[in-house]
Amino acid sequence: MWELKAFIVTLGLISPIVESMRFDLKSGATKCITEDIKNNAMTVGKYSVVNPNEGYPMPDTHKITVKVTSPHGNSYHHGDQVDSGTFAFTAAEAGVFGQPSTNH
Repeated sequence: MWELKAFIVTLGLISPIVESMRFDLKSGATKCITEDIKNNAMTVGKYSVVNPNEGYPMPDTHKITVKVTSPHGNSYHHGDQVDSGTFAFTAAEAGVFGQPSTNH
């Protein structure tokens, strides 16, 4: 079983300061990042999968599904089987927002 290395840069989702994180995500696994966001707060994020073969195209096996959902289950972003993406939104509700990522 292979491991996927994901790199997420999230502005505003983690804190008002620019932050980034990197984590390993095993095949078939899900990782969820959450943050308490205030009503009307602007949130911007960018994520990408680290290519294990630098200089070559990204393998089709290195795709993830990324969702950003509100505390009431409203979807703010959905990327299905992607290797990178961005999202931006102004929260219409306050609470703990989740960003689960699943490796396929």
